[in-house]
Amino acid sequence: IETNAFGDEVEILMHAGDVLYFPAGMWHKVETIEYGVSINTSLMGVNYATLVSKAIEHLLLKKDEWREVVCKYNTDDASITTTTKSDDVPIQKLESLLSELPGIIEQFRVNGGANFILPPVL
Repeated sequence: IETNAFGDEVEILMHAGDVLYFPAGMWHKVETIEYGVSINTSLMGVNYATLVSKAIEHLLLKKDEWREVVCKYNTDDASITTTTKSDDVPIQKLESLLSELPGIIEQFRVNGGANFILPPVL
């Protein structure tokens, strides 16, 4: 057992079927001695920023233009002018996408967005 910047390490030997709980944010290392499966799950609550951003991400990914890979040479897009330098292409594309964002969010809100994104256990 070693010591690190957080103090002495603790070694725990677990057996088949054992469960170990420790608080969120606690540093840990998992090492299996035998062949087996180790599953780590975070049970932390979600914050509003994550909840809303994941819901909006889901909406945006339904649209082809939001799934495009960011690339400075994509000149197939009608919103990009042919006189644009290649370095400006991602900026111009992003500005075009961001201009649509308020309308997408408002449509989601009007259609009951808040009622649909809360986890069912709340």
